[in-house]
Amino acid sequence: MGASTRHWRRTSAVELDPLSPQNHRFLAATLVWQGKYDAAMEKNRNALDLDPNSAQCAVGWTNIQAGKFSLAIPELKKVYAIDSIGSAAGYLGFAYAASGDRTKATALIEQLGRESSGKFISPAWPAIIYLGLGDRQRCLDGLDKAYEAGDPWLMQIKMDKGFDSATQRMYARCVCDE
Repeated sequence: MGASTRHWRRTSAVELDPLSPQNHRFLAATLVWQGKYDAAMEKNRNALDLDPNSAQCAVGWTNIQAGKFSLAIPELKKVYAIDSIGSAAGYLGFAYAASGDRTKATALIEQLGRESSGKFISPAWPAIIYLGLGDRQRCLDGLDKAYEAGDPWLMQIKMDKGFDSATQRMYARCVCDE
């Protein structure tokens, strides 16, 4: 299924159920992967209008994908205040690192490490922060751990603009050489 087919299906889902924030978020993700950031942000805002808690992380992620790290931070901080262990922590840490705030990025890695002693924290989230910090080896180590844990988030790594092509190739080699 090509990108245009996915876009058509997502658009159809929004037309069939325009009151579903989830449909707007899914269409936004498809638009992000096509590089249509403004259109994606509009769909994320539609989702927020329908449910104020539904798309804050998606807004932050869209800003990261567009390279607007300073705009991503306030949105991701809102989500992080509610859920400090999931994707919000990883993406917030990445945005901090990419915008030059190494101290806050490193503090999030440390916090995720402390919390992982009592519950499962996907190794993908510290990995994406290490990527933002420019530490590719620790990023790859974390992605390997996420792979071993069967983390479904890894399915989107090829599409995620945060992971540049060199990192994607290196990780693909690591996974495929086993």
